[in-house]
Amino acid sequence: MRVTCEYCGKEFERRPSGLEKQKHHFCSRKCSSNWMKEAGMLKKEKNPRWNSVQVECDNCGNPVWVSKYHMEHNKYHFCSKKCLHAFLSKVQSGSNHPSWKGGKIETSCATCEKNISVIPAVYKEETFAQRNVQTYFIQKKLLELIIQTGAAVPLLNHTALNLTRS
Repeated sequence: MRVTCEYCGKEFERRPSGLEKQKHHFCSRKCSSNWMKEAGMLKKEKNPRWNSVQVECDNCGNPVWVSKYHMEHNKYHFCSKKCLHAFLSKVQSGSNHPSWKGGKIETSCATCEKNISVIPAVYKEETFAQRNVQTYFIQKKLLELIIQTGAAVPLLNHTALNLTRS
């Protein structure tokens, strides 16, 4: 939908969900910031940093303004998502990660029975067991059908194995 910027008067596109969520509409952050300054929204109690405290980013050490509530309820503080992710990569890796289940485990492939290493979060024993049982019954039925009909069985090297009753 087309709306008009409340600061500069420029028309721009806005999604309908954006119209419902916000009282005021601006074409850019610059217009929003200028409107807030002129409207006195950044003075004293109206300023979002009025009750804020300056702390160091726990990853890079840059100064960060956080609310007193955020200060009391959060152990770590970051200046950006990039710093948050870098910090989590260092702190929550391997056995320190909340989803750690002891590293990779050895199991066998349901199809080829080759030994493989899998991550426990991905590996579900019942799924592998079900696949093994399903594969077994499918192969058994197929072999019975082939023996009954005397059909040729294509092999991987494009030759045929003829299974007939003797």
